[in-house]
This record gives sequence, structure tokens and C-alpha cells, in this order.
Amino acid sequence: MQIENSEDVAGNKQIRQMPQFDHQENHTNQMVTEDNQLKQNDQNNQEKSNQEQVAEEATAKEAKKMTIIDALERVGSKNKYQILFFLFSGFVWLFGATSILSPTFTFEKPAYNCPDTVSSDKCESWVCDQPNPSDYFSTHPESFVMAFDPPLICGRQYIADMSVAFCYAGSAIGFIVSLYIADNKGRKIGTIIFWILAAVGAYISTIFGFNIGASVFGFALSQFGANSAINIVFCIMNDHSLGKFREYTMAALNPFYGVGGCVLVLMAVITPKFRLIMLCIAVPITISCIYLFFFYDPPLFLYEKNKQQAIDVLNKIAKINNRPTVQYDEVEDKEVQIKSSRIYGLKDLFKYRSLRYNAICSGLILFFVQISYYGSNLILSQIGLDTKLNALTTSIADTCGYLAIVPIITHIRRKRWSFCPGIIYSVIFICFNQITVPDDCGDNCSEKKLQTALVTIARFFLTFEWGLAFIYITEIFPTTVRTIGLGFASFVGYLGSVFSSYFLTYLINQGINPLLGMGVVSIISLVFYFPMTETYGVPQQAEIKELVEEERINQEKQKEEEGKTFTKNLENIKKDSSDEQKELQNISQINNKLSSAQIPTVAALN
Repeated sequence: MQIENSEDVAGNKQIRQMPQFDHQENHTNQMVTEDNQLKQNDQNNQEKSNQEQVAEEATAKEAKKMTIIDALERVGSKNKYQILFFLFSGFVWLFGATSILSPTFTFEKPAYNCPDTVSSDKCESWVCDQPNPSDYFSTHPESFVMAFDPPLICGRQYIADMSVAFCYAGSAIGFIVSLYIADNKGRKIGTIIFWILAAVGAYISTIFGFNIGASVFGFALSQFGANSAINIVFCIMNDHSLGKFREYTMAALNPFYGVGGCVLVLMAVITPKFRLIMLCIAVPITISCIYLFFFYDPPLFLYEKNKQQAIDVLNKIAKINNRPTVQYDEVEDKEVQIKSSRIYGLKDLFKYRSLRYNAICSGLILFFVQISYYGSNLILSQIGLDTKLNALTTSIADTCGYLAIVPIITHIRRKRWSFCPGIIYSVIFICFNQITVPDDCGDNCSEKKLQTALVTIARFFLTFEWGLAFIYITEIFPTTVRTIGLGFASFVGYLGSVFSSYFLTYLINQGINPLLGMGVVSIISLVFYFPMTETYGVPQQAEIKELVEEERINQEKQKEEEGKTFTKNLENIKKDSSDEQKELQNISQINNKLSSAQIPTVAALN
């Protein structure tokens, strides 16, 4: 019995020891679980700390990156490259002006001798009523108008008017085509295409000078290319330089246009034949085309399309300027990236409120200004002194008007200083209605001298307004649609030049002084300055405001959706982890129950 008891005791002891072992095993499992949880928490904290550190380093690195403006400053924004392009642009403006202003001589009409009983305003109408109008010509210019028999005057005046209108329409159509090419395909390719077409058109009018259709097509094609090229290089000047240098060089381009008018007069003096004048225009344009392959699209424009292309051009400019280069990672990305495949067009000017009023008003301003400008060119043979002398004095006035802008461009408000000269020249044009040329007035009488003097003064203020308004309109549009905006305004403006020949003919037929009519429409143009926004002292826009806001909202929505997806995935991961912990807790609870019931646990049995 004792042995049994002993065995019983021994057995009891053994049985008592088993729950102690189970208890110890359970405690060990709990410690392992807690240890794993601590390790997991430490690992998560470490990963979070590493992520925060990486984010802080990325933020600090991003903060140290340059803006595209800083990058342009590094490679040089007013150095050799910009100066060379300014000189080329000046050349484009000079000989572009000779093409654009060529109708002054290519469509020059003869001066007339009328009896003393016929007033000067009605002289042309009286001559045309005579059986042989050529008997009353006091001059016989070798112009396109006089190259045919009978000349394109009087009963055939409508052909000349249509031809002039078609020429100026060439410029207008050029603007429409160029604005799509320049802002979507590139400023460089646009300049190449249109400057070459300017030369081709001049050659056509030279070779086929005695064919009305071919000649007019050549005139129109030359203007189609010249005016478009002028607009594009003006936009390039605005986008590849900075600060006061940008403002000075943009203002300094305008005088080249005035000099072009003087060069055209010199051509007419050397050779009055219109075909040779067009040849003199074509040859220098052809020679200058060599430089077209040695300049680049402006970096500020490219940056809005493709950052890598902008960096490549910046480094090419740096090489020319002997300045430090920039690396891709040194330049910050755009905060809001518009799709580079987006096609900008005229609809954008009217779709977005920030562009709509500026586009409409700037177009109407140039419309009325160009009625006065080109209308005064076409009337030069009918007022004042000799046509060539009138053209020379007005060209000098144009140059002086443009030059007057240069020293003050960095100090003047665009809207106010465009408005005031408009008032002055409008009043001068209206005053022409009070000047009566006596019937016995000779070629150099005081009244004719006064007319030449007044039209010269008026042209000074007219070109001052036009030159400053051109800069103003260029600055008012964002980089991505600058050529489109300026092109649209110029297109509407050139409708004014197309309309000018018909407008003058109508005024003459009604016995109204043409300059009086131009003065009235010039005053009308001033109304459209009021709704426009001032650009002086305001940073230039890179992109359309509303488009940037739309893209920002879309990106925020996309980030919000990505955040929701990430949160959902994280919750699923946490749920899975929670399920595993519950399983471990269940096992621990089972072991505790088995231990308290003195039943061997699975671990103990093993």
C-alpha cells in the first residue's frame, strides 16, 4: 500500500508537475508573442522614421532646385546669344517692313493737274470723268498700278483696291496659320517657314510683274511671310531674355521697322520700277535665311512643353555665352504640368475669361490703328509735297516714334502711355479738315508744307502708340498662347489695313477728307484700352490661369483617390495583422483553460 501510496504520491506529484509545465509553456508563448509584437512595432517605427527622413531630404533637395528663370540667368539672359538674336530680329523687322510697306510705291497713283475751279479733294474724281484722264497726269510713277494699259485707276480702281486688300489679307491669313505653328510646333520652325515665304513671294512679284494675278499673289505671299515672321521673332525676344534687357530689346526692335520704311524710300529713289524694288527686298531676306538654322526655341517656351528640351537648349545657349551649364535634376519640375500634347488654338482666347476681353480689345485697338497707319500711307501721294518726300519724312517720324519708347520702356505704364499718344494724333488728323489748299497753290506752297509737317507729327505719335501697344499686347498673354494672342490681335488689325483702301475710296467719293475720317476712327480705338489689364510691373504668366486651376483640381482629385486606395489597402493589412493576433490570443486562452483543467496541452504532450 505504501508503495502504491508512494506510487500514488509519485503519480500525484507527476500529475501536479504537468500543469506546472503547461503553465510555464503558456507563459513562454505569451512572452514570445509580446516580444514579436515589440520587434514588429520597432520595425514599423524604424521604417516610418526612415520614410520621414527620406521625405525631409527630398523636400530639402527640392527646395534647393532652381526655377527655369534661375536656370536662364545662369546660362545668360543678356549675353552673346541674346545680342546676336536681337540683331537678326532687327534685320527681320527692317526688311519685313520694306515688304509690308511696299504698297506705298507698288500701288502709287499719279498726281493730277486740275483746273483752278476744282478743289483738291475732288480733283481725282474730276480727272476720272474726263475722256482721257492721262492728259491730266502730272507724274507717271513706274508702279504696279501704272504698269497696265489702261492703268488701274478710275474705272479700274476697283482692281487696285482689291489687289491692295488681297496683299494685306495675305498678312492676316499668315497670322492665323502662324499662330498654330508657332505655339504648337515651335517658334523656330515657324520663323523658318514664314521668313522663307517672304522671300519667295517677293521673287514671284518680280518675275511675273506684268501679270496681275501672279503679281498680287507674290505681294500677298511676301506679306504673308514677313508679317508672321515679325510677330514670331518678337515673341521669341520676349521669352529668351529677362528683366530690363528684355524690355529694352523689345522696344528697340520697333525702330528697325521705321528704318525699313526709310530703306524702302531709298530703294524707290534708286530704282522707281516696282519689280526692282521687290527684288531689292527679296535678296537680303534670302541671305539672312542662313541665320535661321543657328538659333533655338526659347527655353521659357520649351519648359511649358518639355523640360528636357528646355534643359538641352539652355546648355546650348550656355556654350555660346561661355556660361555654366545646368543639369536636369538641378531645375525644379512644374508645379502643375499641362499635357505637352495639348493643342492650343483660337478657341482658348475666348474660352477662358482671363484671355477673352484682352484678346477682343487688343484686336480692335490694332484694327483702328492700322486703318490710320496704312490709310495715311496710301494717301501720301494726294497730300502735302512729293510722294517720296512725304514717305521719307513719315518714315523718319516712325523711326523717332519707335526710338522714343526705348529709354522709357522700363518706367511707363503700358495702358496710359498707349492711350495718350492716340488722342494727340487723332486730333491732328481731324485738324486736316480745316486746312484748305488754295487753287493757285504750287508744288511747295505753305499749305502743302503744313500738311506734310502735320502728317509727320501725327505719324510720330501714331507709331509711338502702335509700338508700345505691340509690347503691351505681347506681355498680356501667357507664354503658351503668346503667339496665338498676338497673332489674333494682329489678324484683326490687318483686317483694318485691308479695309483701309476701301475706306479711303469711299471717303474720297463722298468728298470727305480721308484724314478726318481716320482721325475719327482713331478716337474710337481708344475706348478699348479701358477693359484691358495693366502689365507694367506684373510678372509674366507662363500658362492660362484657368487651365492651371483645372489641372490642379484634377491632380488633387487624383491624389485624393490614390490616398483613399492606399488607406483601404492599409486597413486590409491591419485587419489581417489583427486576425493573426486574435488567433495567437485564442491559442493562449485555450492553453490557459487546459492548464486550469489539468489537461495536458498540445505543447506538453509533444
